[in-house]
Amino acid sequence: MNSVILEPADLALLRAALRFWRDEMSPHAHLAGPYFEPEDGPVDAGCECTNRLLQILQAMQLRYFVVDLNAQQGQDITLYNEPPPVSQGIPGVSVGTACLPKAP
Repeated sequence: MNSVILEPADLALLRAALRFWRDEMSPHAHLAGPYFEPEDGPVDAGCECTNRLLQILQAMQLRYFVVDLNAQQGQDITLYNEPPPVSQGIPGVSVGTACLPKAP
């Protein structure tokens, strides 16, 4: 099972893309249609929505956990500051990313 891990640099790239969108595209939000997938449905691409998303991403911290995707019951989850090493040989075991608010 491949793990998909969101890293701090990924958040930085998302924030930069949102700043670009806010500064360059939001004034022309009515032309944003081609940048969205059809399944996205109607999307508010204006400054207010972009600023809200930026605030969320700036107040977010990443934590990592190991999960057994084949488990049939609830699991105790331990959060790690860094992605934990997981044996590639264990079927159904993956590392997940938790996006949490930063501690005050």
